[in-house]
Amino acid sequence: MSSACAEVVNFTEYEVKIQKLIDTYVSTERVEKVATLVNIFDKDAFLRELERLEGTASKADTIAHRTKKTIEERMDEDPVQSKNLADLQVLRST
Repeated sequence: MSSACAEVVNFTEYEVKIQKLIDTYVSTERVEKVATLVNIFDKDAFLRELERLEGTASKADTIAHRTKKTIEERMDEDPVQSKNLADLQVLRST
């Protein structure tokens, strides 16, 4: 019975060259803010934000991520409620 071995490659010798390539060819001039974080409890503002988005998948993704972020941010304020909401979020994603 033979055992398969994966080849291990050490990339450390390429680090300096890769960093030079990145420094030479990858740059940014400015940061463009494409979205503002709207409080999901501000119903009107959140609905306006969702209306700007195209497609149901994009809207669903925004709702899911904002809900998760809000739960994480408010965990210290009300751990029991936040845990319950987090548990519901996990159930929906499975």
